[in-house]
Amino acid sequence: MISGVMNAKSHKFDINVDESSCEELLSALMHTLFFHRSTGRFRYSGENNYSIGSVGFIDVDCKVLDLTYVKSDCAELHAKLHREIVNFHQQLMKPVNRDSGGQLHLEFFEKRRPRWPLRMEENIPWEIWTFQLKMVDFYDKEQFLQQLSSTIIEKILLISEAITSTEYVPKIPVLSDLNLIFDTSFTNLQPYLHRIYSTFNDETSKPVRQVMSRMFSDTYFPV
Repeated sequence: MISGVMNAKSHKFDINVDESSCEELLSALMHTLFFHRSTGRFRYSGENNYSIGSVGFIDVDCKVLDLTYVKSDCAELHAKLHREIVNFHQQLMKPVNRDSGGQLHLEFFEKRRPRWPLRMEENIPWEIWTFQLKMVDFYDKEQFLQQLSSTIIEKILLISEAITSTEYVPKIPVLSDLNLIFDTSFTNLQPYLHRIYSTFNDETSKPVRQVMSRMFSDTYFPV
């Protein structure tokens, strides 16, 4: 269940891409976010006493773009993000989405226990990142990729700046509340609870077209 009780901080980046750079730039941006929004595993010695394990990092030299970024050393996270990014790229390349573009969203949330019996836990978003991507044609691929590399470096710096100035981050929980704040499914990493999902511009216009079509039919061709 997703609730809008908390005013989540939203960030949106609009980026023009080509087929060769899409997955690489999304990997750079998503891994940057998870690098900042993850900790080492918590080890509790009581309800309130804990220590935090260390997390290694890896420097990644891009093959298409002219940039290097840092990601956490966690194979499980790498595999998860790779699946999400490849799936989004495949959807974006479909003819129906290629011209209109699409959005990949990363939403961080915390869980709230229900106040009343028989109620479900609420997922309360507190930070949302949206990457609006659109496929474009270009005359000079080398120049395009150089400009795109500079753009992604700028976005990575903006992400780091935004995270360091964040007004709200969930407090470190007691042991019994750990799963309300962090995703504990990874072996050597503990990111904040999150979900990744995609939307495509054609989907947002589809309901409008259907309503207008129905109105036209009802007006000129009544049953």
